[in-house]
Amino acid sequence: MLKVSIGHQFDIVEVDRELARNDLLLTKKAAYCSPFDLKYYGDMKERMKEELAKRIRIPYEYLKTGRELQRLVVPLHVSMDNSWTLNRSIITASLRQMV
Repeated sequence: MLKVSIGHQFDIVEVDRELARNDLLLTKKAAYCSPFDLKYYGDMKERMKEELAKRIRIPYEYLKTGRELQRLVVPLHVSMDNSWTLNRSIITASLRQMV
C-alpha cells in the first residue's frame, strides 16, 4: 500500500473524501474535524508543546523530492583508462547530462 504523507501530528488538513474514509479514518491515523475533536486535540497539542517542538519536521516537498530521487537511475560517466574516485563532482556532472 502507498504510504501517504499529508501532515504532521495535530495538523488540520483538508483531504480527499475517499482517502479520508478508506485510509485515514479507518486506520485511526486521523480524526474527523468535529468541534469536540478540535478542542480535545487542541488541548493535547498544548500539553505536548515542548515535545512537539523538539521533533524534526521535514517539509512534504522535501520528502516528495527524496522519493523521486530514490527512484532515479543515474548513469555515471567515468573514464575506464584513468583512475577515479566517486565524488560529488562526478555525480553532479552525471545529473547535468541527464537534463
